[in-house]
Amino acid sequence: MSKALHLQALDKLNCLLPGQFDTVVFRFEMPTEYQHPGTQAQQAINLINYAIQQNSLEKLLTVIADFIPEQAPTAVLQNSHNPFGDIGRITDPALYFTRQAIQHEIFESLRKGMNISLLGPSQSGKSSLLEAVWHLGPQQLQREASRFVYLNLQGINNDEDFFSALCCETGLPQELSGYKLTRALQQQATQQPFVLCLDEIECLCATQFSRVARDHLRSLADGSNAPLTLLIASRSSLGSLFPDNPKESSPLAGVCHTLELPPFSEVEIRAFLESRLVDSGVAFSAGEMTAIWQQSGGNPRQMQKLAAELYQRRVADA
Repeated sequence: MSKALHLQALDKLNCLLPGQFDTVVFRFEMPTEYQHPGTQAQQAINLINYAIQQNSLEKLLTVIADFIPEQAPTAVLQNSHNPFGDIGRITDPALYFTRQAIQHEIFESLRKGMNISLLGPSQSGKSSLLEAVWHLGPQQLQREASRFVYLNLQGINNDEDFFSALCCETGLPQELSGYKLTRALQQQATQQPFVLCLDEIECLCATQFSRVARDHLRSLADGSNAPLTLLIASRSSLGSLFPDNPKESSPLAGVCHTLELPPFSEVEIRAFLESRLVDSGVAFSAGEMTAIWQQSGGNPRQMQKLAAELYQRRVADA
């Protein structure tokens, strides 16, 4: 089998959206025992290797062609939409780039009832990842959509406000607190605990939030029958965020498994760029994509900024 066909299949698979890629794997009838977690680019390589083993790479290209038919490049228009430059939390599932390895690890931990502290620097994609878990969780864990709750603590002002928001999002009367709240959540979560995605947890460090509130939150997520499973995004470790008393441990660090969010790899950035450039009439060279990865350091915000600038230059030069 020629190397040209191998590279052709890889480029086309990397251009697919996550849902399209999953459909290709399904239609190609790749056995589940040959499928492995990882980024879409990594899974694409695995799929191609399987196709080569089965002497069916041309069949795979035929399946892919249903999503990327052979056609002449689309002309670049001066007013064409720039597919890059997203700012802040990405809430549109169509725009989110699936980071399959980290998402797989998160969902496997949540399935086991493990609380997670998602640790990463500012603008590293933590909020978008929480959004993706909130959106994809019901399907991944086979739970009702109401069992997934997303709270951005930037809009929460104090203890009362926090627990009122928690009650509202879990379908409980907003005036519940203390033991009554604990009991009500336990009754609601008898069969399926709530997955509580907490963004901007640093806000809980403010003086408006008491140690009592954080202890209560910990109690709701501690133990095998806890009504809440936490997924907490932060820039600093939970052990250093709440120094109420240097002699005591953080109320949340002890119940959370720390998971560091790595920067985008070169493979992930190339797959992301190629997926956004589909049908745009613009193509970035391999060298340009490598330069974007190196200059951005794998930071998604910087990567999108650099890609947006390059795309704009291409449109201006067309």
